[in-house]
Amino acid sequence: DLTFKLWNKGFETQFISKAFVYHKRRSTWKQFFNQTFNFGAARPILNKMYPKTAKLTFWFPSLFIIGLLLLVLGILFNCKILVLFYSIYFILIFIDSLIKNRSFVVALLSIFATLVQFFGYGLGFLRSVFRLKVLNKNMEETFPKMFT
Repeated sequence: DLTFKLWNKGFETQFISKAFVYHKRRSTWKQFFNQTFNFGAARPILNKMYPKTAKLTFWFPSLFIIGLLLLVLGILFNCKILVLFYSIYFILIFIDSLIKNRSFVVALLSIFATLVQFFGYGLGFLRSVFRLKVLNKNMEETFPKMFT
């Protein structure tokens, strides 16, 4: 939001490759889920406030969740193409993490972290879209904590 406000006022921003940014670490999976859920919930609001910033990629975690639901239905009806797709995706996450971190446990946790992040962001995003677009709710009334 700050960046978009600055751009709207005519300021320019730039990437500083040697800059350090310190983020508060989430020490539990629940805290991480809540953080990503709030990020996902905020994105449709930012898209509404700054339409030029909207991107298709913001939908990817939500599409991931919808795909997993379709995967479950596919298993029930003996359609296994999504099982293959998701299996390959999780194997690639595992291999990438294993190579980078040299730890089997961290590689397994990387898969879990991906699921937590995608479900958090995706569900927050879908909830926001539903409230703003389907229910046609006002941003400030629907998400009062974000506007205090």
